Amino acid sequence: MEANPLTKKGQSRNWARPLKPLCNASGTREEVEILRSSYWYDELSNRMGWKTPYALERIIEPEAFGKCGLNYYHRNKWRHYESGKHSPQRTLREKTDKIVEGSADAFDHVLWEALKTEYPLGDRTNSLLRTLGPEVLNVVFAPSISGASRSYRRKPVDGHMLRKLEDRAGMDALASLTLLLREAHENGQRTLAFKIGLPLLWVLLIFCTTCSATRISYRLFDLYLHKIFPLATTGNRAYCLERYPLSRATSLLTSCVLAAEDRGAIGLSWEDTVSYMMQIIRGRFGLDLRIALVPEIEISKGVKAA
Repeated sequence: MEANPLTKKGQSRNWARPLKPLCNASGTREEVEILRSSYWYDELSNRMGWKTPYALERIIEPEAFGKCGLNYYHRNKWRHYESGKHSPQRTLREKTDKIVEGSADAFDHVLWEALKTEYPLGDRTNSLLRTLGPEVLNVVFAPSISGASRSYRRKPVDGHMLRKLEDRAGMDALASLTLLLREAHENGQRTLAFKIGLPLLWVLLIFCTTCSATRISYRLFDLYLHKIFPLATTGNRAYCLERYPLSRATSLLTSCVLAAEDRGAIGLSWEDTVSYMMQIIRGRFGLDLRIALVPEIEISKGVKAA
């Protein structure tokens, strides 16, 4: 079960200084590595409760601190992990994972590979999907028994699957929808790619709202805006997200969830938070809330429809 960073009595949101824009990154791979390292740092910082690079380095790498004569020194390299300028080496990630079990998962998650659009997926989609957790894996794959052997086959991507992935909004669901959209695009299934686009937006929105590494939310959304959502087009229909009000949308979802918690309408678990947000998105609590979140769709030559 994932912790709920929106909960006032639980995990606090990380309002550290925002990251610089990604415009200086030379390509998608570099952009992804910047986000990956910063996300790893922020998840670690949030779980340990230490908010500065100095404090984390002091605990995880005490050998980096020393004294030369009357002068104290330390390597001061963790600020580069915070900014994403440098990626932590495997030995450091493994060492850190022994201190905070599971922290390496933030760096090794398949989402980062799914976002590297300069590398075609080809026949890698299934192998990448199989690295996801059982909640999402069971949505995408079905068991197939042939004789004494048991294997898994891909389920068809339809509205039922997409809705179930929405209900499991989180890093795994985000990665799976990203892979499915890219696969549909590479296979020339433009209508399917467009169909996947909206569920992907909803899961991305919930991820950006609940992500404990709040600092990367805007950069992650920006990466999807320029690299992923352009793949979700039929030729005469496309999602128009350049002016999507991400800040307003995340604030709306957050305030609604916190108000529901205060009323005792929902619990404090991650599942309760995701379920309530999806009900808002689907219009359960009024079309005015849904309309505030739905993106514009560009139709043919500049004609737009909400």
